[in-house]
Amino acid sequence: ASSPDIVMEESPDVEETPSGEAASSSVVEVEETTEKQRVQGTDVELEEEEQQEEVDYGTDAVMESTEVVVQDAAEEKASEETVEVHEETKPRGFVEEADCEPVEVEERLTTECVFGPLDATLDTTFDRTGGLIGSYSTEGFQYLLSGVRANVGAKPGSKHNFVFEVRLVEVLTPLDAQSSSHAHLPAKKHALRVGFGTLDAGVILGAHEATVCFDSDGGIWEGKHRHG
Repeated sequence: ASSPDIVMEESPDVEETPSGEAASSSVVEVEETTEKQRVQGTDVELEEEEQQEEVDYGTDAVMESTEVVVQDAAEEKASEETVEVHEETKPRGFVEEADCEPVEVEERLTTECVFGPLDATLDTTFDRTGGLIGSYSTEGFQYLLSGVRANVGAKPGSKHNFVFEVRLVEVLTPLDAQSSSHAHLPAKKHALRVGFGTLDAGVILGAHEATVCFDSDGGIWEGKHRHG
């Protein structure tokens, strides 16, 4: 009778110990799992914050680059406006008058305007380029007028403006011979005339009716008559 009591008393003790150990181990495992989940959750939160910072930083960089592009575009626009204003205020060169017809690009001359001995008086001299013209000033040639005609001209009835420039680079004063000391010589020994004349008028301006020119004294020649 006593032995069954002993068995009944010991069996619960034997069964309680494994169950208690199992319960305690389960609690420990649950706590470890919870701790791991907390750590993983912390890592996930840290990663999300880093990604958010990277996204925010990238957004700021994009915004900064956009501001730079907008600023550069504004500066370019301001510089273009400044250039346009300067171009408008820049002094213009020769302007055709209202009664003149515009010259088309196709109608412009491609031939170089030069002077040569083929259409000039015998006492006229030229340089190699044909742009520097002179005349003999000795042996009595200083008392003669020299003339030369260019290789291009103007058509009759043309309403275009023709612009040309003449410059005096040297003025010679030749000595008169002793035999001509009592001769009647003109007081003015230098003259320059620039103008137009027909092919039949010759190369001496003011010596034919079909010529018109200006002289170095400010006078206007219409044919053989001088005004001013």
